Amino acid sequence: MQPMRIKVGQTLSSVNPGSRRLFPSPVRHSRQLGNRKYVAFEEVSYDVLTPMNKYLVLYRSEAALTSGIYVSEMFSKSTPEQMAAGMAAWRAWHEKCGGAVVDLGAPLDKSTTVAGGSGAPGKTSITGYTLLQAGSLEEAVALMKDHPHFHMPGASMQILECVPMPGM
Repeated sequence: MQPMRIKVGQTLSSVNPGSRRLFPSPVRHSRQLGNRKYVAFEEVSYDVLTPMNKYLVLYRSEAALTSGIYVSEMFSKSTPEQMAAGMAAWRAWHEKCGGAVVDLGAPLDKSTTVAGGSGAPGKTSITGYTLLQAGSLEEAVALMKDHPHFHMPGASMQILECVPMPGM
């Protein structure tokens, strides 16, 4: 999150559309000397943190959907060297992103679809998730550049913006 400098009386929406916070008036100093009153205004500025949005990243693998192999099976069939190399790539990506990763997430395995109060086993191409924070969807997309998930065959990602619940 990068601080930005704005001046007193300037609205945050002028530097970050969507926010309407108005900053306070300048600090006013007055002084009485004899029968004259002098008023001076002091220029004040504030460091404001840019609001960040949260994004849910869903990792998808069409190979997982078509082959019927679960993530846990894929892990069990990997050699220790393959697992170590994969985890090193994920750690490198995570370190590159820094504080933008709110929750590294986890691999996802078997799924059930619930409708009308009852569940039925189902297939899904979603194999994992991560929760990010970024200033925009474009920034979130840029964070996913060179992500290790793209080394999997048929890999893709879906990035969804999390919208705050009104009144919550």
